[in-house]
Amino acid sequence: MIYPRPNFTIDPTTLPPSVQLADTPLLEVSSTFIRQALAEGRDIRYFLHPAVYERLKK
Repeated sequence: MIYPRPNFTIDPTTLPPSVQLADTPLLEVSSTFIRQALAEGRDIRYFLHPAVYERLKK
C-alpha cells in the first residue's frame, strides 16, 4: 500500500496489481515517525487510514 505525499504525483496505472494507492487525506506524517512509534508500542491508529492501520497490525 502506498500513502500519497504532498507535491508528489503517483500514476496508479503504473503500479503492479499487488500494490494499492491509499485514497485518503494527506497528512504531514513521515514514515520514520510511524516506524518509531510502532517500535515503541505507541498507538498510531489516528495517524493512519483504517486500512493501512489494519495492515500494519498484522
